[in-house]
Amino acid sequence: MKRIAAIIRPFKLDDVSDALAGIGIRGMTVTEVSGFEQSKGHFQIYRDHAYASDYIPRIKIEVVISDERLEDALAAVIRGARTGKTGGDGKIFVTEVSEGIRIRTGKRGMTSAIPLSTVRFRHHERPVSDRRSDRRRFYSRRDILAMVQNRRNRQSSSARKGQKGGV
Repeated sequence: MKRIAAIIRPFKLDDVSDALAGIGIRGMTVTEVSGFEQSKGHFQIYRDHAYASDYIPRIKIEVVISDERLEDALAAVIRGARTGKTGGDGKIFVTEVSEGIRIRTGKRGMTSAIPLSTVRFRHHERPVSDRRSDRRRFYSRRDILAMVQNRRNRQSSSARKGQKGGV
């Protein structure tokens, strides 16, 4: 097992979590952290007063995954966190996890690190973007085919209605 600790910009949290959800990783730990690198500090305005801060706010995401999924997870984090601007998009650290224990059940190993919902489904469901909420939802292949068929039926019935009205 490996633990990925990614320190990213706060506004990229949704992009990174969506990228990880897109490859099937649903469980993560998110922590608000602060620190500095080469450029030390920044200015903040709070209630019309400017304050100098030595530390820059960041978000730390921690994910424990199997060794086989490491490269996919790293690519997803990089894809989600990259802004293309200078000034530091963050850092990723990968460490070895010798053992994981789920406190409630006492299970040990990889199944203790992954949420049960991730273990149960992934092989037969696909991510689909929801237009209303811009969130990714997961549907089975059968549900996706039914949605496509319903959409085709609606389109063909509206096309037939248009032809009858024009003649």
